[in-house]
Amino acid sequence: MFYVNFTFAQKDTIPVPVKLNSKWGYKSTISGNLLIPAMYDSASKFFGKFATVKSGSSWILIQNNRNYIVSTAYDSVIILPRTLILFKEGKSIFYDQDGKLTGTFDAFLQLNSRDSFLMEPLYFFVNEGGLMNHALKIDTISFIDPSDDLEKIRIEKKIFPYFKGGKIGILTGSGKALTPVQIQDVIFVAQYFTEMEDYKYYKTISIKLTDSVFFNTQYPIYSDFNHPFLVKQNNFWGIMSKRGSWIVRPQFDSLFYGFEGNLEGYFEGKQFIISSSGFVSPSYDASLEFRFSGGSDLDFYVICKEGKKRVNRIKEYTNFYSNDGESEQMEVIFDYPFFNEGYLGMIGVSGECYIEPVYDDILISLYSRNNYYEGQTKKRSLKDSTYLYLTTDVEPNSSVWVRKGSKYGLYKIKEKWLFPVKYDHIIEMKFKDSLFYVVRNNNKSALATSNGTFLTDFIFDFINTETGDDSATNTSRIKVIKDSKHGYLGLDGKIHISAENISVSQINKENFKFTKIGRIVYYTKIDTIDIFDPETGEQRTIISIYKDSIIAGAKYGICDYKGNIIIPDNFDQVGEINDLYFAQTGGADTIHKISTNIDSLKGKFTAKLYNAPDRKYNLYDRFGNILAADCEKMIYINPDDSKNILKYEEQNLCLLVQEGKYLLFNSRGFSVPVKEEWIPVLKDLLK
Repeated sequence: MFYVNFTFAQKDTIPVPVKLNSKWGYKSTISGNLLIPAMYDSASKFFGKFATVKSGSSWILIQNNRNYIVSTAYDSVIILPRTLILFKEGKSIFYDQDGKLTGTFDAFLQLNSRDSFLMEPLYFFVNEGGLMNHALKIDTISFIDPSDDLEKIRIEKKIFPYFKGGKIGILTGSGKALTPVQIQDVIFVAQYFTEMEDYKYYKTISIKLTDSVFFNTQYPIYSDFNHPFLVKQNNFWGIMSKRGSWIVRPQFDSLFYGFEGNLEGYFEGKQFIISSSGFVSPSYDASLEFRFSGGSDLDFYVICKEGKKRVNRIKEYTNFYSNDGESEQMEVIFDYPFFNEGYLGMIGVSGECYIEPVYDDILISLYSRNNYYEGQTKKRSLKDSTYLYLTTDVEPNSSVWVRKGSKYGLYKIKEKWLFPVKYDHIIEMKFKDSLFYVVRNNNKSALATSNGTFLTDFIFDFINTETGDDSATNTSRIKVIKDSKHGYLGLDGKIHISAENISVSQINKENFKFTKIGRIVYYTKIDTIDIFDPETGEQRTIISIYKDSIIAGAKYGICDYKGNIIIPDNFDQVGEINDLYFAQTGGADTIHKISTNIDSLKGKFTAKLYNAPDRKYNLYDRFGNILAADCEKMIYINPDDSKNILKYEEQNLCLLVQEGKYLLFNSRGFSVPVKEEWIPVLKDLLK
């Protein structure tokens, strides 16, 4: 080391490089006087107190402190805002911003800040007693040469460092020791800049210093503030904050980053969940993580005791676009875990226990990947499923079903038990954007709210939860059966149509058809369906059997949601025509079962249709007021059916014949005068 002393002309002068006679020196920014003789081959600007010059093949560090310049010959020099890194004979020598020596190391890896203004380095990983190895990655890059606008190929070489051997330490951005150089390994989360389909973004990666053949990144790599360092010391792993203090001292065989800031630790085959604050959960045999889209404090783990978590590797294919824009398929292998032994429980991401691991099964209601936006869910048994059809964009329901033996309970994540584990079955359903539960026990059902409050006692044989014609979807009534009698419940748990009918069915959103007497007659439809079996690749034929029921020999009526009778229940058949209702006597259309021989009836209805000969029709408006009574015939007319001859503005008309007289009513229940020229058309329609 040698010293060259110069005196600066003014206290606050920052020298700037100047070239004289092919050599570089420094002059004052105020007086213009030469402060450092022009004797170097090249010179940099001052970064704070320091600058570098080159003399021959050596780099020299110069320091501005008004009185002298300290300079030493090095192989190369890096000047950063708060750190100096000097290279000499294979060693990396660190100085702080005041020029104080902070350490000499065999190699280092720089972790930067994403601060777009300062780009200040935050941490250095240093290595003593081992060498910094490098992996060489060669890429073939195609580009357009601006000189001739032709596409050309360029070979690009990139060198990626990784640590091997020696002891590891961590320095701060000022070059001072965050930890002693006595660590065996470090895992850290870093970010790097990348591009995809012309979109630039930062990608996150977890890096283990001693295992990475190369970091799959392009320099620079940046620090991620949300994750602490995972540090191996004395053959155990611990968690260290970015300030160098222990969050959890080394005690695990292995450590991994979890989600929402938590970590997963393993010791002697047991698993632990560690929160970001350092809380360590009790030990478990295995766990399965569930996360809600967008991040949520409802994220959780299902845990297993006295058993293991098995994993099936499922191969799938996904579409992507190549660099030239062509659509291609990429093979992706997913690990689908499931439990098939032991007892299950549930803990939060911070390690707190929600459900003790003493239960036989936990069932999760999941949004299927194919039906995610339709909001359709499927329950998955974590113990019995061959695999869970899960991807990162699939989220669980906020409640889980818990089984012990043959009994079920329902737990709302992070809140409370909605129903203890003592019921035969619990079904979730939605009406009017509100959540309800049907709870079944000892062959009886009850209705409960989303917070676990029972609206009814266990008195019903059946409470409908399915969609379809007989459901209360988009209405405020739920179909129930009690002692083989049918009725409807309101969402308040009150019976609005008493359960004393042979059958009830939904006519529209406001009124219902019901019957009080009669008998149920079944018919069966058999279909032959060809399907493709994706597992064997073969075409197979299956027979589907549909069984339904109608009411024969029954009496029908119509009532509103409150149970008020609109049309008395003494008719053979009732129905709706837009906002009108009709009631019929003289026998209903009835389907009778005639055969049970499936093989001879493929694709056919096993029934015959009988028409009653002496029918009479009544027509009512939507309020139950009678418009026409004891009519011999009735048909529903669409303007297209009459070939537009009627030329009437109404879209739909109801035609009745009463003692030979033609009656017309529009869909609002108003009488329409029958014009003489319409008679031939009406007679033709009646045929």
